[in-house]
Formats: sequence, C-alpha cells, structure tokens
Amino acid sequence: MKTILFLAAVAFAAAALPSSAPAQTSERDLKSQLATMLLLRDMGLNEPARAVRIETVSQDLLEDYVSVELKHERAGDIRLLIKGPRGFLSSGARSLRAMLLVSGFFTGQESVRLLGEIPGAVIVGFQYPYGADDFGRDPSKIAQFLRQSPAQIALALQWLASQPWAAPKGLIATGVSLGGLILPSALHLAQEMGVNVPRGVFVCTGAHLTPIIESNLRPYLGEDNARTAALGLANLTTLHDPKIHLPYLKGSFLSLRTDKDEVIPASSTLLLEELLPVVTSVVLEGPHINPDQTRVIEQTRRTILRWLNPAL
Repeated sequence: MKTILFLAAVAFAAAALPSSAPAQTSERDLKSQLATMLLLRDMGLNEPARAVRIETVSQDLLEDYVSVELKHERAGDIRLLIKGPRGFLSSGARSLRAMLLVSGFFTGQESVRLLGEIPGAVIVGFQYPYGADDFGRDPSKIAQFLRQSPAQIALALQWLASQPWAAPKGLIATGVSLGGLILPSALHLAQEMGVNVPRGVFVCTGAHLTPIIESNLRPYLGEDNARTAALGLANLTTLHDPKIHLPYLKGSFLSLRTDKDEVIPASSTLLLEELLPVVTSVVLEGPHINPDQTRVIEQTRRTILRWLNPAL
C-alpha cells in the first residue's frame, strides 16, 4: 500500500509541473524523469521478460512466420508475430535488422502481413494486451491497456536486442497511428533499460494522446462515454504523454504524414516533429493509413526503405 501511495504521489507531482514555458527546461526534465521512474517501478522493468513459446506457424519459399509469447510478472503476456527470411531463427550471424511494428489498434500483430518486404530486416508485429471486446465488457481495461502497452513494447525491444540473428545496432521501432502515440514513452523506457534503439519511424501519428484515444473509443463506447473515459484517464495518460518523452529520445527518426489525414491533425504531427531531436519529415499522398489503404502502405514501405538505404 505504501508503494502505491508513493507512486501516486510521484504521478501527481509529475502532472502538476508546469509545461507552458519552453524556457523551463529543468522543470520539463524533471517531469519526464518522474514519469519514466514511475513507469519503470510500477511495471517492474528491472526484470526482463522470458520467452515461453517460439513457434513457426507458417512458411513459404522466402519467409517464415513465427509466433512468440513472452511472459513478465507485471507487464503480463507479450505476443509477437515475426516475419523473417527463411531459416532466420537458426541464423547466428547477427546481421538482420529487427523492426518492431506497433500498429493501429485494430491491426495488432497482423500488421506484419500488410507491410511488404524490407530487405535485410525481420518485421515484428506487436499485439496489444486488450482489444475492443475487452473494453466493452470491462471499461477499466482501458486503463490497464495504457499501463501495460508501453512496458510490453519496451520489454519486446529488450528481447529482440538479445536475439542471435539481430544486428547489434539494427533495432528499429515503428509506430503507426495509435501505436505512434504510445511509442515515445515505450522508447524512453527502453532507453532507461539500456536498450539501444538507434532508429524510429512515426507514421500518421502525433503528439496529443488523449483526443486520439477518445476518437478510437468512440465507435465502441459512444461519443459521450468515450469523452468521459478519455477525461477519466487524463491523469494516467499524463505519464505517457508523448510531449514529455519525445525530446529525450536518442537516435534518428523518420516522420511520415499524409496530406489528407482525417484522423490525426497536421498540427499534432508537426508538434511531434518539432519535439524529436533528429527527424526527417515526409508528406505522402492520401488519407490516414489503414489496412485497406494499400497505396499509402506501399508509399510508407518505399519511404522507409529509402531512409534506411539512401543509396537506393
């Protein structure tokens, strides 16, 4: 009980710190440090996740699809779907890039089947711990979703970095839509855990977490209930607010937005790009990225390829 009260006090202190004046760098630093410390302690991230299942679920002439389940005492079960070159699991060359793909809410780990080939890379789809059906049965799962997801992403990155096929400096974290809103706090946690993620990609996302959560919940909870839920989560989302994590991320970043995005305001993406320390910005043609927007997905893949390999 004392630990819970202590953590709640830290969260209150972090939320109460002013952030309106850009010159108050020390206060911004403190707010970010407090939030990260709380998240690390709350989820017990001093302990790594352990793999309990690694199973090849399908193969073709060129690729293997591998299902992975990791367990962690506090963060829970972490589910990944990995697409890699045939036989990559048995490779000990440590030559393959590992790209963790944190997608929109409804795509989850199946996002690996939508993104085409990234030569020399293993694509890893992350499955969120809860889905829309869970929220409908028990709205309190929304809070658990926000609490667990960044920790699970950080633990997945830590596990990927230790794999015998993964290049030591080859980790790439990609956040798409909602995934891009959760990714900043997850990357900050991973850094504090000693994980080197030198590259990150943000696709059709922004720096304002609460309004996007509200828009994602609206189809399932209704407009009034979604707004109430988002307001009720305001204090919790403070800890994951992209704005307090983005300036402290290490590495180089690619930000992609579309010129007709009807979900994420351009101003939110521009703020994300302003807060990132090193960023390349690209505007693609089309609407917000979705599984049925194959043209936008292909533009995204090609842009990532050019960014990773400028000689192409």
